[in-house]
Amino acid sequence: MTVKRIVVIPTYNEAENIRTIIAGVLGLTGGFGVLVMDDNSPDGTAGIVKDIVSGNGRVFLISRPSKLGLGSAGTSLNWTACWINVNSVSVRGT
Repeated sequence: MTVKRIVVIPTYNEAENIRTIIAGVLGLTGGFGVLVMDDNSPDGTAGIVKDIVSGNGRVFLISRPSKLGLGSAGTSLNWTACWINVNSVSVRGT
């Protein structure tokens, strides 16, 4: 499937939730892809996303060198994107 839209998910310490969040976005209709921008999470969030990236052409990762914050994640992009703030999303296991 061709990625038509990218959902940007800025993360910090979301290892417990990131698989569910990515699966939820990929399950939407409309050809959504996922770009995770991880702020050097010490809990291994980026490692989990790397595992997902290796098996899915619709998931991408930018690993940032330090905790730079949500606002700077947005200013580092040159294109319009849909954001998911993981702090305001209710994540339920299936």
